[in-house]
Amino acid sequence: MHIDHTTLVLHHYDGSPYAEKVRFVLGAKSARWVGVTQPMIMPKPELTLLTGGYRRIPVLQVGADIYLDTRLILAQIERRVPDPPMAGGHAELLQIATDRVLFQAVVTVVFSEVGRLMPPAFLADRQALAGGRPLDPAAMASTRPHALSQLRATLCALSRALGDQVWLGGVRPTFADAHAWFLLWFLKRNCPDTFRHLIDGHPALIRWTEACAALGHGRHAEASPADAVEAARRDLPDPIVVSDGFLGEPGAGERVTIAADDYGRDPIEGTLVRASDDEFVVRRLVPGIGPIDVHAPRLGFVLARAQ
Repeated sequence: MHIDHTTLVLHHYDGSPYAEKVRFVLGAKSARWVGVTQPMIMPKPELTLLTGGYRRIPVLQVGADIYLDTRLILAQIERRVPDPPMAGGHAELLQIATDRVLFQAVVTVVFSEVGRLMPPAFLADRQALAGGRPLDPAAMASTRPHALSQLRATLCALSRALGDQVWLGGVRPTFADAHAWFLLWFLKRNCPDTFRHLIDGHPALIRWTEACAALGHGRHAEASPADAVEAARRDLPDPIVVSDGFLGEPGAGERVTIAADDYGRDPIEGTLVRASDDEFVVRRLVPGIGPIDVHAPRLGFVLARAQ
């Protein structure tokens, strides 16, 4: 499949909750995009060739520009598909809570319920992704009551925030809805009985989850991982305004690494092009492809000089 230099290419797989957050936004914008289905577990050779080693899903690609983490991915979609607008308000603060705190509660509930049914290879992969920390569904069962308690309180707060509105932002979906929806989507997909129990008695939540599910994922086609690599080979990164870091950080032109600070910490090495308030950009020269710019958000990533 031919992919041009403006096409939004989402590397994802069906069951990824963070990819669902992005698909929700693409649906709310009725955006055109191309999906590249990546394996749920390693190896992911075409993906890591493009990212420089980063293996987490989702990844957004536009030509030879690679965007990591939903924080940066959503900002890029907003920039490239501005209508209808979805950014603003307190959505960024909500994302910190949902991505880094509440998602762990959902994972605990899901793994305690269905972890025993997951293939050993999947569990081993996720343990490696977490840096080798044990991932024991049976042990998670002991913390399940607390996780459910935290979700109950959170969903009550979400119900109050909705009130009589269909969407958290009022008349149309916003990033705030996306940041909350992916949690419920993951729970509903894997633990439908628990999901129904948690939202039972909350008409606003029931109405909201039905509206979210009905939104769809926009207008998309499918391409192969090889198609995505070829798209990067045919293109060059977008022009970029070079900027330096601050307070002793590496400057533009230095060899650096960037890596996630929580899990999936595989370092990406290249030449620093930009270190703004919100973004790191590292340029990699990939044999057989050429230059690729890898973009990562400042929040949640570590920038260091290469050894």
